[in-house]
Amino acid sequence: MKTLLAVVVSVLSFAGLAESERSGARGWTLTVGPAWRARVKSSISGTGRVPGVSPSHSVVYDKDIAGHGPWSVGEVEKVPDPDYPADPTFQKYAATRTATTTTVTPYSNDAALGGSDADRPLGLRAIVGYDFYATERFSLGLGLKFAAYWNMRSSASGHAGGGSISVHRTKDYYLFNNGPIPDDTDFTSFYPDTDPYLPYQENEELPSEQIAGSFINARIRSDLYQIGIGPQATWHAFDWLDFYGRVEALCNIAHMNFEVGPDDSTDTKCLFGFEGTLGCAAFFTENFGLYAECGYEWVDKAETDLGRARADVDFSSFIISTGAIVRF
Repeated sequence: MKTLLAVVVSVLSFAGLAESERSGARGWTLTVGPAWRARVKSSISGTGRVPGVSPSHSVVYDKDIAGHGPWSVGEVEKVPDPDYPADPTFQKYAATRTATTTTVTPYSNDAALGGSDADRPLGLRAIVGYDFYATERFSLGLGLKFAAYWNMRSSASGHAGGGSISVHRTKDYYLFNNGPIPDDTDFTSFYPDTDPYLPYQENEELPSEQIAGSFINARIRSDLYQIGIGPQATWHAFDWLDFYGRVEALCNIAHMNFEVGPDDSTDTKCLFGFEGTLGCAAFFTENFGLYAECGYEWVDKAETDLGRARADVDFSSFIISTGAIVRF
């Protein structure tokens, strides 16, 4: 901003000193037309959070051994008698109980976001100029610019969440150590031990199941509004043809809407910048013609955050503009 003020003061001072030397009159110009930005890069990075899976651990038994009540032969199995392991003819009855253990393990619900897009938006610009110093072939003045560009976008998506389900089954054997003896089927007053006989325990690990995760989408949309001011030098090559150069300090107002999944935020940034432009104007009448110009704008990068996601927009770009020019 200090640089801009110095330029303006210098121009005004120069114009005052040269007042008596001017051969041309002060003049106003107005240029209006579309403007094309060659490249606006928008990018999204960071992470977004998707709905997570709750961890859990549960054990389910198919029956209660201690509180079962009277047993019947259809509810038990014959197993080798552990007291006579070498003789398979010795057997005992055993009640069985299967425990099913289910464990749900969640995966991370932070989805990585990464993506960028380059837009080439078409906008509108208007410049009001005033010549402080003018000769037959040269003039020096000051220009005030207004410009706007809309609907620059970028999007990214990520995937996370879900989890796994693991199932483990354990089958325990509870021996009838005090009777009955197979093949006696009278279980009256006979009950299995309340502790399982661990050497007969059977374990089974079932294949894990996967819980599907979720996708999350992120989007940044931005509009750019500009006010610029700076000196302009013009060479009047012919009565109908002008060539000019302009340097401007820019105040850029960036309006950004950032969405990450169901969340969104709106942010407005004021960004500093500079522009250098070269152009020409051809007049069909004394006061009306067409202009064409090109230049480069450097603009501070715009940043906005939402949670742990970030969006960056780089508006710096080559600019091409054409349209109508009126002087009065």
